[in-house]
Amino acid sequence: TNGSDEIDSNLRFLNQQWYTQLSGSKSTTDNAKAVAYLMDQTVWAGYKDSEGKAAYAIGSPTLELFKNSYNKSEETTNTIEITCTSDGYELNTSSTDYWILETYNNGIYNNGSTWWLASSSNHDSSNFVFGVSETSDSLFSAFVRLSNGLRPIVLIPKSNFQYNIIPEM
Repeated sequence: TNGSDEIDSNLRFLNQQWYTQLSGSKSTTDNAKAVAYLMDQTVWAGYKDSEGKAAYAIGSPTLELFKNSYNKSEETTNTIEITCTSDGYELNTSSTDYWILETYNNGIYNNGSTWWLASSSNHDSSNFVFGVSETSDSLFSAFVRLSNGLRPIVLIPKSNFQYNIIPEM
């Protein structure tokens, strides 16, 4: 891929802070290409349902999606804080605890394997992306060429399936 400009404009909100920092320019670094691949809907189309109810599928959640979900979890008092430059995201160093225990939300944050997030890291301005570590149950950034797993996600709009919201007791 050619990098950040190849990410579907309808999906750029998933890495909104990064796109804000890019300010209309594009990134062709290796980590931008890795993020574009993880967010390429044609690559991950096999994860969509055959009835066409899914709006899209991508190879992995972004750091912003992960952070927003984790921070809203009632099972932890820890929060993830991030900042961003045009090179990518970084964890806020004033946040002291990024441990993501497997037991939170039935393992949604760490299922016992190491996997990538679809967000570049500014740790190395061209080669690092974020991931979730199985060994330390934490977020990390590493070289994009390492072999780690993926956690594809699928967006299914509420209008495409029957559901009931159960009020909290």
